Formats: sequence, C-alpha cells, structure tokens
Amino acid sequence: MFGKNLEITPTEAIFLLVLKKQDSISGSEIVESISSNLGSDWVPTPGATYKIIRSLENKGFIEETTGSEGRKDQRIRTYSLSSAGKSIVPKVSERFRKVVLFMDSCCPGCCDGIIVIRRKKT
Repeated sequence: MFGKNLEITPTEAIFLLVLKKQDSISGSEIVESISSNLGSDWVPTPGATYKIIRSLENKGFIEETTGSEGRKDQRIRTYSLSSAGKSIVPKVSERFRKVVLFMDSCCPGCCDGIIVIRRKKT
C-alpha cells in the first residue's frame, strides 16, 4: 500500500492524479496520459488498467459515467473522481512529494534537471 493510512497502491495513486487533471476520461485516455507523461515503460496492460479502475471504483474513489457529451461514441465509459477521490488526491500528492524529496536527499545531483520540486515557503 502507498503508506500506512492510504489504502491504495502507487499505480492507483497515479491513476487518481491523472483523473484529477481531467473532468471525465476513458481508460484508454488514462493510459495515454500515463504514457505521454511517464513513458511507455509505465503503461499498464489493458487488463491491468481496467482491474485498477474497478479497484478504485470499489474503494469509492472514482465514478463511472457513460455517454459523455462531446464524445463520438456515446457508449464509451468514462471515469471521474468521486468526492472521496477528490479528498484523497492531496494526500496522494503529498506522499509522492515525500518520495521525490527522499530520492533527492539520497542521491544529490542525480535528479538535477529531471525533477523539479516546489518547496513550501516556510
């Protein structure tokens, strides 16, 4: 799990962050977003993608919609964050921030030019 009190996997956390960026998105669009932002090595298979989506639905973090306006095919299922999903995204973001800060402290200079961290002003 992605932390003691956060009952989601890191991959589920990535899906939630993708869904935060868009109001309503299909499974294939989630995969496209992951691929364009993280590279093809991070892309789950179609079977894994929908298993992750179902898990997030079962946990109450996302909701399925059908027949989204503006789509050519009204049968395509799209997903959006539920209220519970919207409330967990800041926690997910904080966990990722801590991981990146840890990586940066363990390997100074390794992440230069690759990872940009916006530190809170104190």
